Amino acid sequence: MSAYVVNSATMQAVVHAIARYASAFPGYALPAWPDVTAPEAGAVLSRLGTDLWTMNASAVKQRYYQAPEPALPPFRFDPTLAPTPAQMRGSIECLVYQCSEGNVPDSRLFLALERAEADVARAINVDGEWGVMDLAAIPRAEPAVVLTNAPDEADAIDGSTAARLRQLDLNEAGERQAQAMVSTDGYGI
Repeated sequence: MSAYVVNSATMQAVVHAIARYASAFPGYALPAWPDVTAPEAGAVLSRLGTDLWTMNASAVKQRYYQAPEPALPPFRFDPTLAPTPAQMRGSIECLVYQCSEGNVPDSRLFLALERAEADVARAINVDGEWGVMDLAAIPRAEPAVVLTNAPDEADAIDGSTAARLRQLDLNEAGERQAQAMVSTDGYGI
């Protein structure tokens, strides 16, 4: 697995997704959607984005322990952006995956991010804004920081990491199977 620090557009979509769809995010007084243009809301959402970016950088640093600490630009929430539901869902899934290194998955912030990811997935599907999952509509995120791989010892994985990787493989196989079950006209067969 490789890990990278997500770019600003991805983080904007993540924070928009959390602000719009998450039922709660412990430690942050999320504003009610669509009231995200107030200065207080912007400050809370900017702090959330900064904390998520710092967590992402920590995961990358734990994966590539010999690499220098990534320099992160300041994160400022932009309420004028309007990411699509597909962009929001794809971006939050991407961030969760990029933060799944070292001890980061044990942190409270990561666990809150995983709960928000579930809220986003549930809300987008229930609201009918996405409907049948169109994996091709999810843009591929470009890394903000690319680091070289650490020595071979860093590639050794423990049991819990191996279990997570197996689960990811199962999830990908399930997504491919779901895609195969959708006919070209968009209706299940």
